[in-house]
Amino acid sequence: MKRWLQPLLQVMSHTRNGETRQKILQYAVVVHALIDTLDKGHLVTKNRPATPNKLNAKSWKDLNYRVFGVYLTFVAKRDKYIGPPKRRP
Repeated sequence: MKRWLQPLLQVMSHTRNGETRQKILQYAVVVHALIDTLDKGHLVTKNRPATPNKLNAKSWKDLNYRVFGVYLTFVAKRDKYIGPPKRRP
């Protein structure tokens, strides 16, 4: 069991690092979008709120232009998952 969980534990132990935390959030956004798209009636999962306010500007751009713009073009309402564009204060 320890051998199986080692990669997950290794990533989760570095969550104090902002870059690692953003990668985890990006992964969570993609999984959330796929679950909502593939299980529209939420027969298997619950409908959960997204957390777009946690993403920084770089993560937002990566998700908007690369992930949703190139690979997950079939996902409707990407704003639900990534929120409005991030602007400088």
